[in-house]
Amino acid sequence: GHCRRAYTPLPELIAELNLRHYAEQSALQLYQAPGCNQCMQSGYSGRSAITEFLALSEPIRRLILTHADGTELQRAAMDAGMVTMQADGISKALQGVTTIEEVQRVTREQ
Repeated sequence: GHCRRAYTPLPELIAELNLRHYAEQSALQLYQAPGCNQCMQSGYSGRSAITEFLALSEPIRRLILTHADGTELQRAAMDAGMVTMQADGISKALQGVTTIEEVQRVTREQ
């Protein structure tokens, strides 16, 4: 957005969110959204989706048919390369599309 401001996240946040996994840069940057007249003081302008997609592969299909629990399904999905909503959101926060606070708010509601 027009009013976004870059900042370097604290080491604790980098560790908590495993940000090094998403970006190998030595100086990671996130963004604040303080608000301005162009975004009507909201800090955000327009909308951007964070997504999660699971391709229904044969191993995943077998787990579903055998009524595997959610943990087992999630592990298999991650092994198959599924990108979670949180991972997609963190990637977009590092690109400056949104803030890490908004990603945490939305992904906590899952």
